[in-house]
Amino acid sequence: MAVLRLKIRKKAVDERHVVLKSGDSASTYKIRLHDEYNFLFDGGYPSSPVTNEFVLKTYSTEDAKKYYSNEVNAFKRLMHRNKVERNMITFYGSFRQGRTYNILLEYANKGTLVDFFEETRPPIKEADITKFWSNLLEIIKPLQRIHELKREDGPLIL
Repeated sequence: MAVLRLKIRKKAVDERHVVLKSGDSASTYKIRLHDEYNFLFDGGYPSSPVTNEFVLKTYSTEDAKKYYSNEVNAFKRLMHRNKVERNMITFYGSFRQGRTYNILLEYANKGTLVDFFEETRPPIKEADITKFWSNLLEIIKPLQRIHELKREDGPLIL
């Protein structure tokens, strides 16, 4: 798999970004690339961008390089073309800019699983119940792949 080496120019990103989450080691932002700068199309992935909205995860602490390297290496191993799972966020690339380490990911615009359960009525018909459970169980495949990741010196910490 070819990993994108990204350097995002300030004018390429719409200034109206949204902070999704800010933690001790990283912050995540919903960003929008201007049309003329979005070259992140790759037919090999199940979710090639049909939008210019992405998640930018930025590490900027003393341990940033370690966390960033762990996550990038995990995504590289998970995103092999022949093993990309349908229900896994797409990794588009990574870059270092100044003292920050950045990862560009697919933006899942449907919210979280908790949002889904809060906003969706439970299925009633047998066919809907079957479809619900079949779809829900599909997330087991990417979770299993994540848990199978190993480093030479122990488990991979993301």
